[in-house]
Amino acid sequence: MRVKYTEQAKEDLGEIIHYIAQDSLQKSIDYIYKLKNKIELLTFSPYMGVECKTKGVKHDCRIMIIDHYLVFYTFENDLIQIKRILHHSVNYKGKL
Repeated sequence: MRVKYTEQAKEDLGEIIHYIAQDSLQKSIDYIYKLKNKIELLTFSPYMGVECKTKGVKHDCRIMIIDHYLVFYTFENDLIQIKRILHHSVNYKGKL
């Protein structure tokens, strides 16, 4: 399996970098590296996230929780598509 990020997910990563970099550029780089490494675990176990419907999201997707972030993704055949990466405090139901 391989992981592909949508343009929106790439923008989400950019926002995370920007936010954390206000405190420390190195921390932001380290955190994104950590986040992406954990997302790569989906290639071994794509069912590790919970179904979106269990969280009240009416999309056919899954959610992986990493620290304070929710990673919304789908998978089919050999492709895991990362749809969004949002902070848990965001009203995510209207962002998908």
